[in-house]
Formats: sequence, structure tokens, C-alpha cells
Amino acid sequence: MFKTFSAIALAATVGFTSLGITATPARANDDLAKFIFGAIALGIIAQGINEAHSNNNTPVVTPPRPNPPRAVTIPARCERQVTINNLSRNIYRERCLRRNGVPLRRISSCARQGEIRGRIVTYYRKRCLRRAGHHV
Repeated sequence: MFKTFSAIALAATVGFTSLGITATPARANDDLAKFIFGAIALGIIAQGINEAHSNNNTPVVTPPRPNPPRAVTIPARCERQVTINNLSRNIYRERCLRRNGVPLRRISSCARQGEIRGRIVTYYRKRCLRRAGHHV
């Protein structure tokens, strides 16, 4: 509908402006008619451009959120109180957690290494595990 109206208005504008160029009497009226039809034509063209840009109404699809990881329950039997660097800490040794089926990949940010009883071991601090949202 709009395209048909645009074509008719454009044809009328071209037709009336070309008549004004060849006819010499009543020059002021012709200039006014040219201005009016030119403004209408520009408005129609601008509206068509605006419609062309606004037809990009593609829906935005957001991917579903992955389920947050469930909190892991850390077995109490793996907890040890040790002295590391002259500080008493509650830790969980990696070896015990692994034996009890705790997925270590999800708590890897809490992994630390230190010397306990003369051996270098990987351990997890209780406070870090709690902050990561696991049940300790």
C-alpha cells in the first residue's frame, strides 16, 4: 500500500514539476507547487528509508543459562588440623578428597601446596572451600 502511494506521489511530483518548467505564466504559483511537491517527495522517501531500517526486527534469542554447579559436600573425615608456616589451619588433603570421590576440577582454585610433616602435599583450605560454596 505504502509503495503504491509513494510511486503515485513521486509520479505526480515529477509530472507537475515538469509542467512548471515549460509554462511561463504564473511563475510564482509554479514555484510554490514545486516546493510543496518536492517536500512531499522528500518526506515519502525519508519514510521509506526509515521503514527499511526498522524492518530489522529479528528477535534476540538469549541462550539458556547453564545450571549453576551444585555444592559439593566435603567429607568430614578428610579434615585435618595442621601447622603450616607456624599457623594452625584446617585443611583437606587432595589424596583423601580424591579417594572419596570429590570432583577436584571444580575446586581447583582452592588448591595449595605446602610442606606437611616433611612432605610436599596438595591441600585445600577449609575457608576457601566454604567461600566457593561447598558444604564443609
